[in-house]
Amino acid sequence: MASSARLASALFTDSSVSGEINLLTTGVFDSTQDLFSVAQVPRGVAYLSIGAPVGLGAWSVRAAMTGGELSSWIVAGAYTGRRGRATC
Repeated sequence: MASSARLASALFTDSSVSGEINLLTTGVFDSTQDLFSVAQVPRGVAYLSIGAPVGLGAWSVRAAMTGGELSSWIVAGAYTGRRGRATC
């Protein structure tokens, strides 16, 4: 039990995690008159990106979510391996 706890904590303490959160707005307009109309309310979009090097590679996760009339979301993950040193 103690060795698995050490292994799990080593995964997070020995690596540097980086990420960012972006809060964006989107909008649509058909004519230049719509730019100055209060009827066109922009929608919010949240974008999250996080990643870290782990072992012989690096993992990353990206997610985006929007709310409004039609709520939508997406999550994508990736693991990229690096070539290790050959042992003889």
